[in-house]
Amino acid sequence: MVSRREINDWHAYAAKSTFVVFGSVFGAALLMAIDSTIKAPRSWPALLIIASMFVGFMAWVSAFRLSLREGVVKYRSLFGGVRTILLSDIERAEYRYAPEAAFGPFAQLVLTPSPNAGRPVVINMKVFSRADLERLFEILGPKLITKRGVPGFRRKKEKEPPPAKGH
Repeated sequence: MVSRREINDWHAYAAKSTFVVFGSVFGAALLMAIDSTIKAPRSWPALLIIASMFVGFMAWVSAFRLSLREGVVKYRSLFGGVRTILLSDIERAEYRYAPEAAFGPFAQLVLTPSPNAGRPVVINMKVFSRADLERLFEILGPKLITKRGVPGFRRKKEKEPPPAKGH
């Protein structure tokens, strides 16, 4: 059970693993560009482009925030801005995988408000840690509905007692 204090003061940021993935990919490209620029100084435009991409992706990942304070769920992303929804207004929370989406995340948690309470809030699940998502699922409780469950997450089952040993 989630305590009232945790419900009223919870924050999540992009997972360290997200920074590691993007940092590794663009960091390796950046190191190659630096090496190339040292060997051939005329290649500095490529270095600037790759450095800009590195900084841009780190800023994009850094912008993701998810919080719950005083009954308000707030989600922030660099390009989507800040979206808020009252926890009490959430009619359902649903996992969706949307690879066909032109824009937006593939792995989505859609917080659908009750009628006349605003637009749905679409959360990019891939950037947050597993622990943060599990905490959010716990907070959402029975409002979280999925057709087949959320990939990589299992509902916690009660442990069965071990079978009695016979003599």
